[in-house]
Amino acid sequence: MGQSYGDLFAPWEISVAKSLVRDFQCRYPWLKLDFNDLLQECLIHWHKARIAFTAEKVPLPKAYVNKVIRNKLDNILEQQLAEKRKLEHFVRSLDQPTGEEMPLREVIADTEARLEDEVPLRVDVTKAVSELGPFQREVCKLLAQGYSIREVAARLGKSKSSIHREIGEIRRSFRDKGLDEYMS
Repeated sequence: MGQSYGDLFAPWEISVAKSLVRDFQCRYPWLKLDFNDLLQECLIHWHKARIAFTAEKVPLPKAYVNKVIRNKLDNILEQQLAEKRKLEHFVRSLDQPTGEEMPLREVIADTEARLEDEVPLRVDVTKAVSELGPFQREVCKLLAQGYSIREVAARLGKSKSSIHREIGEIRRSFRDKGLDEYMS
């Protein structure tokens, strides 16, 4: 359902804001922020910043709107990352049961034991990735960060079919090293 802003904003202002919010959500899909909420935050911010706008000071109004809204989206990203970090530093007793009714101390010990078993695998995968070409390493890095193939192609300026071919080459390389079962 669309939102009506009446005469508060020109259609081009809303269009610029929507475009920037869509791009922001594509770059940071893990944030899980609602499109309409982000759009509204950006338009409110622009409405407040517009007071300082004059045609004499800023000859290109679309560029100015673009800059103001990008800054707002950057601030939102910083706030979200700060919130995420707060949760990581949550203090908890090692003897306090976790959701599995197992004290945290035992969960950590169990995790450490599993990680020790995975160290040789990690070394093998790291070595296999280091033997890839620079472009293939960049593809791996972006995919590991959660980008879709379409987004990887756009970021690297290549076609989706080109990225699919590179992924095929990466898979073959991993398969040759006996690591094909770890490719997802």
